[in-house]
Amino acid sequence: LGASVCIGSQLNCEGFLPDSDQSNKIILMAYISLDTLVPPNNYFVALANELTADSILGAFGDVEGMGVFKDLHELLPAFILNTGFTPLEDCGDRTSEMLENSNTPIDKNCFVSLSFAPFGEVLDIDPTTPEVELSLPQGIAISGQVNLFDLVEF
Repeated sequence: LGASVCIGSQLNCEGFLPDSDQSNKIILMAYISLDTLVPPNNYFVALANELTADSILGAFGDVEGMGVFKDLHELLPAFILNTGFTPLEDCGDRTSEMLENSNTPIDKNCFVSLSFAPFGEVLDIDPTTPEVELSLPQGIAISGQVNLFDLVEF
């Protein structure tokens, strides 16, 4: 079972504006499997394109009636806006292609991710859908970079 949601203005999420700031949206995806007959098939994974103060305030700031977020986004210094979680790789246009084209496999390094596979490694989330090819290690796994006020990055 899977779902995805885009947080931001309709124009940014649907990509209608060629010159729009595509960073002003947050894309969240989640997949879960609960299998009582074959417990090793159980897993949960959540992915996001970016979760920083900049992306959150930018996404909500572009939504009509949420001007307070835009004002706050303009007031805060860069070291606060850069705080948060970013993917291991900057995949640029590949990220949008993965989300818009169901034939493009998802590269977990292009997203911040959290996964839980309690009984063993899950090699392929759903073999019937080639767009969801993720390898999840056994246990809890977190993938991404953390930035704390531009002082510490890991």
